[in-house]
Amino acid sequence: MMIPMKAFTFPALVLAALSIWTAAAQTRISTIPPLPGKNARSLQVPPYQSFCWFAADRGRWPGDGNRVLPWFGRTAPGNLLDSKPNPSTAKPGDHAMFALFHLKDGNFMAVLPVATPDSLTWLKLDGDGKFLVESGTLGTSTAKPQPVLAVTAVDSELGVVQPVTEIAALLKDYPHCHLHVDATQAVGKLPLPSFEGIDTLSLTAHKFYGLNGIGVLVKRRGLALEPLIHGGESTTIYRSGTPTVALACSLALALDKAMTELPERVERVRSLNARLRTELANYPKVRINSPEAAVPQILNLSVKDVKGTVFQRELDAHGVCVSVKSACSSDGLPSRAVFAVSRDRRNALSSWRISLSHRTTDEEITGFLQAFDACYRTLTQP
Repeated sequence: MMIPMKAFTFPALVLAALSIWTAAAQTRISTIPPLPGKNARSLQVPPYQSFCWFAADRGRWPGDGNRVLPWFGRTAPGNLLDSKPNPSTAKPGDHAMFALFHLKDGNFMAVLPVATPDSLTWLKLDGDGKFLVESGTLGTSTAKPQPVLAVTAVDSELGVVQPVTEIAALLKDYPHCHLHVDATQAVGKLPLPSFEGIDTLSLTAHKFYGLNGIGVLVKRRGLALEPLIHGGESTTIYRSGTPTVALACSLALALDKAMTELPERVERVRSLNARLRTELANYPKVRINSPEAAVPQILNLSVKDVKGTVFQRELDAHGVCVSVKSACSSDGLPSRAVFAVSRDRRNALSSWRISLSHRTTDEEITGFLQAFDACYRTLTQP
């Protein structure tokens, strides 16, 4: 949409855009005739004296840059493509999320791309220095940028296993949708998924007993990735710097052992999980949130009317460590994952989870059950 604005000093353009635009006098993209053979429309801008282009400092937006900067141009848009604020800064991207024009009549005009639930638009400066509005649908168009579907293979709070293979099969009908699989909680608990239909997959070593500080991003052959850190390319084209050999060796060894020993490890943990479920079922206020089909290494439960953080602290006083929600979540809020499956906010606030390993001993399970019993009686008494 294009929004006319009253005159402001140019440094105040951002505030003006945030505070003044209204629904009046909007020119919608649908009223602009499309360019022949392109999923783009020419943006007819009134005579202007300068403009501000909000874009990433990379070649494409969005998807590559992790910041959006204001770039200033004068009477010709082609001047912007050749501008560099200082020698250490990259050129402005030719795709933008927002543009502001200082018109020659003294007014300002803001141009803001709009989106619908299944489509999006963005601004572009083409090689001829013309302003365009491009559009695309989510996964059904060759227009850039490409949408991304990110799937967590195993949920860290409930242990729910997502049907990655089935999801990848569904996306065959959407060839321009990128599928990323976060396998952080899956590796070492499940066999590695088939890479058929997966564009990228990430994992980290410390989840299967490697050293902390290293991970792996697996990408399909032929997929072009933009580096997050630019610099020397002596080791890899995807980031500057030299990888730590010790960490890489640790990950390789731990991954090999995790895959080789997977059946025995899982069977051991499954027996521990079954014992916990059986014992905890004797407590009337306990609700098991993890489904039966969850990975056995994660067991999520709630104790009615006792906040998860309260039960966690009580167990900690008995020398037992459990987790409330995920490590990166905010305190004081109910677990979104537990609420999604139970639709019970109080139950989600009371939830916490037990983490099990093939190295967990029967004696440790016995000690946990004794500590749990003492905490349960203390915290649930009238």
